[in-house]
Formats: sequence, structure tokens, C-alpha cells
Amino acid sequence: MPPARLSIAMVSLHSGPLGPLGARRTGGLSVCLRELSRALGRAGHRVDLFAPAAGGAGGEAPIPLADNVRLLPVAPGLPARPLEIHRQAEGVWETIERLRRRLGTGYDLVHSHYWASGRAAELACRAWGAPHVATFHTLAAGKRRLREDRAELLVRLAAERRLARICEALTVPSPRERDLLTTFCRAAAPRTAVVPWGVDFERFRPLPRRESRARLGIPEEAEVVLYVGRLAPEKGLKRLLAALARLKDRAPLRLIVVGGDGAGDPRRRRLAAWAEARGLGGRVAFRGRVEPEALPLFYSAADLLALPSSYESFGLVILEALACGTPVAATPVGAAETLLCGGRRGRLAAGFAPDDLAAAIAALLDTHLPSPLMAAALRRSVAGFGWPQAAEGMLAVYRAVLSGQEAARGLGAGESACCGCGRGRGRR
Repeated sequence: MPPARLSIAMVSLHSGPLGPLGARRTGGLSVCLRELSRALGRAGHRVDLFAPAAGGAGGEAPIPLADNVRLLPVAPGLPARPLEIHRQAEGVWETIERLRRRLGTGYDLVHSHYWASGRAAELACRAWGAPHVATFHTLAAGKRRLREDRAELLVRLAAERRLARICEALTVPSPRERDLLTTFCRAAAPRTAVVPWGVDFERFRPLPRRESRARLGIPEEAEVVLYVGRLAPEKGLKRLLAALARLKDRAPLRLIVVGGDGAGDPRRRRLAAWAEARGLGGRVAFRGRVEPEALPLFYSAADLLALPSSYESFGLVILEALACGTPVAATPVGAAETLLCGGRRGRLAAGFAPDDLAAAIAALLDTHLPSPLMAAALRRSVAGFGWPQAAEGMLAVYRAVLSGQEAARGLGAGESACCGCGRGRGRR
């Protein structure tokens, strides 16, 4: 039987839980690390997170993150490229072991996040005699259609396949990602569990629409499409701009872009010029990166959130928007297919063409009538997707592994195959 209170070593070498969100290396992975570890800590389990500190800060002193949770900074000089991190796994493992010995800590299991962390975590598991649970967050198979470094993708795919073969359990946040993992990484289905991510309902809540628009300087009559995320090509912001160019006849239509590295970001300059060339210059506002505490203001001021990505393993911003009572128009990526099923929470584009996304946005603008009652209904529809529920799902996997069971069986068929409608989550 596994102990009632687990001691968990999390390893994430590409991104840490701290730092400004919306920058190149701080996106959904950072949110997941922070919120999942905090939820596990609140449940009484001890979590040591071996990850970079914010800004590559030096020193190896533990940084408290929450009750029972601490960040153990590793290798402040780690390179930005995941491939180079992967190649330095032995050196990083030595740092992890040095920190562990200094603290006199032992662990029941190791949970690695992202493929570049897998090799160092594998070495830790081998030395400590601990089982290995891996979450890839994204997969080489999902990136194969993007303009990624082909040589790196091949190394990554080989590493992911190795981890799929040797890890005691693999977790993915959506059924679509599970299908990629079992098909391209040859992962055994019984060792693969779907554990959806969550949202912080205390932070993300509906705010009065009129007041939100007034604070942001948005005209009350405007039709506002919101984008929240990094400005990386795979996030599809150019696709969104092309879709909005097809809707220029809607005179009050506006796009607010939240994310990026500020006015000096070359990606932002290129996207702004691209929008200007298509007659959207006066309709697109790049707000840059904002503090997480300010995001509910933007969600509440918008008519809808657009998720135009070419690839997502989940799509945390969908839950954030819905928790704030704002519907979503999205391409068919990650959990969008299941979270938006039935049309109650938004519209799913038929494909990835700008025309498909434009049709989904237009349909949502034409049918959704913003009101406090509608906002409350959207929020209730995702009530089963809090971070405590995500932690419960992950703990079920941990306990199954420690009991010698298969990961999916530990969750139970209903939860593991949860379609995202909330019904499976609500049984807990």
C-alpha cells in the first residue's frame, strides 16, 4: 500500500513555476507546475520541484512556493533549447542528487514534465529505486506539421518513445493527446491516463462587463475578440488575424492581444505590420504581457476568447475564459474538441483555415448574448475542472503506480476517458 502522504520529486528543466507568464519559456507548463504542486501540497503531500528559478537566478537554496512545496533551483546556466537540456541530463542529474543529499530527502516517486526532463528523471529513478511518471505537455508528433527543427524533432521523438517504454505511467491532459501518444510513441494504453488540467476559480471569475470595459478603455458597443498567449507561430495569431480580415464588415469588431515580450518583441512588430497590411491596424491592440491577476478583467470585457492554435495539448486559456463566463471560439486542438462539444460553451472551427475560424467567430458573436446569467452558466459548466480535481486525478495515477496497478485502471475507466463535459469529474 502506498503511504497516505506521498513525497514527490517533480523534474522540469525547460520551464519553472515562476517568472512572467506569456514570455517565450513561461506559458501553460509554468501554470501547471505551480498550480498542480500547490494543490498536492494543500492535500498534505510533499513536493520538491527541481526546476529553473525565475530569470535563471543563481543559488541552490530551496524556495518555498506553498505549504509542503518548495522549488529546488537546478543548473541556472541551462540553455534555452530543449535539445541541449536533454544532452546535459547527466550533469543536471548530478545537481539534483547533490541537492537531495544536502536536504536528506527521499521520494516515493518521480514525476517528470516535458520530454527534455525525462533523461535526468530516468537517472534519478534508477539511483533512488523510485517509479517514474511522465507528462510530456506537448509531443513531437503534434509538432510535426509545424516549422520545427527536424533534427531536434527526431531526437525528441526517440526520447519520447523511450520514456513511453520505460515509465511506469504516462499522463496526458486530453483524449486527443492520448491518441497521439499511443499512436506515435507506441505507448501502452493501460499505462496512459487522461488527467485534465484545472483552473483557479478564486482568481478567474466573472466581473461586471461594463466596468471591465471602462477600465480597459473599450467602447461599450464594440465586438471584442480576445487572444491570450505567447506570440509563437504555433499559437496561430496570424491565422486569427487572417480570420478577422474576413470579418472587416463588422464595423465594431476589435481584437485585443495579451501576451508576448513587450513592444520590442520582433514577433509583435511583424504581426502588427501584417495586420496593418490587411486593413486591421486600427482594430488590433497589442497589450503585451499582463499580470495573471489582471486577466479576469480582459476575459470579462471580451465577447469571446479565440484560440487559433495549430497545436495544443490542452488549452488552459479555454478554462480560464469559461470560468470568467466568456465563451470560446477555437481550432480543433487539445481539449477544445471536448470542452466545446455541443456548442454550449462556444464554437469549434471546422478546420484550421482562416475561413473556418472566421465562421466560428461570427457564429458565436451572432448567437451569444452576454449577461450575468449566461456568464454564471458558463462558469458552472466547468465547475469540475479545479486544480484540486486535477491533483486528485494525478494522485490516483501515483497510487496506482505505487500499488503495482496500471495507471488508467487507477483512475477508473470513466475518469480516464472523460470527454471533458464535466460529468466524469463531478463524481469525485
